[in-house]
Amino acid sequence: MFEEPLETKTLGCSNICGEIVRCQVLDVKGPSWGFEKLCPLSKLQENGVLEKDRLIIEVYINLIEAVDGESGDVSGKEETMDINGFKVLASQVTLVRKIFAEHPDTAVGLKSKNQVLKTAYMNVLIGLINTLNKPSHNHSETELTKAGSELSELEEVGFKLDWLKSKLEEVSLERKKEDVYGNKVIQLEERVKNLEQMENKMKRKIVECFLERKKAKDDGSRVQTLEERVNYLEAVDSRSRLDCLTLKSKSGGVSLEKMKKVDDADASRVQQLEENLKNLEEIVSDLKVKLDEGKEKTSCDGFLLVGDDEVA
Repeated sequence: MFEEPLETKTLGCSNICGEIVRCQVLDVKGPSWGFEKLCPLSKLQENGVLEKDRLIIEVYINLIEAVDGESGDVSGKEETMDINGFKVLASQVTLVRKIFAEHPDTAVGLKSKNQVLKTAYMNVLIGLINTLNKPSHNHSETELTKAGSELSELEEVGFKLDWLKSKLEEVSLERKKEDVYGNKVIQLEERVKNLEQMENKMKRKIVECFLERKKAKDDGSRVQTLEERVNYLEAVDSRSRLDCLTLKSKSGGVSLEKMKKVDDADASRVQQLEENLKNLEEIVSDLKVKLDEGKEKTSCDGFLLVGDDEVA
């Protein structure tokens, strides 16, 4: 469909002899121009085909397909029917009849008598109804905006479409609700994802705390073992000192040189035992520090661990 303003234009046209002929296109300001006998401006005005000094021309193009060297018109022309002054296709008759049955005043205010325009308006109305009858989740924002514009244009030319405007508002509201619900679903999915990540993180911390406690328990066992060894060595050292004193008391007839050698050997042994005892005490001290650190970690960010049997 093309819309052209009726303006005066000077054209250079060629006749069948190839000569350049000067001609004019008619318009409101120059009604005498053009081919008056073929299509005078008064005739266009009488037929009501002008809309605000505009002539709308609807062009139909038939597709031609060549078959075995021949061409033929393969486009089928559907039968039309007149419904309340509108030429509609046979496939549209049921819907158009329903429109006028439920809303008789739909086209009462339509002033145009141009059948081509009326058909175009009806096609827009049918397309608008089909669009709004789709499920709300299938409507895009652009589609609803376009529907609103088409509805306004139809109302401007005289259609009474309050019933269709209510439908458009209802569909738009449903679409907004679905957008809100969709956003809530996305937010809930993100929260679930975050909670799952937190859960996995807490599980890892619980496992780490359990391992730390187990390690602390093992360190405690080692400390106890070392303490027992230290006590044993201290007892051995005490017995050695006692044996040395006993030996000295019984060695009244032994020469001073032999007593000195025995004393030197005992002193060396005692010194070695003292060094071993000192090393063991340092090891025990280090293990006690590690044990205390392990006990402090059992709190694990404020989580109270269950007993070893329950964890197992």
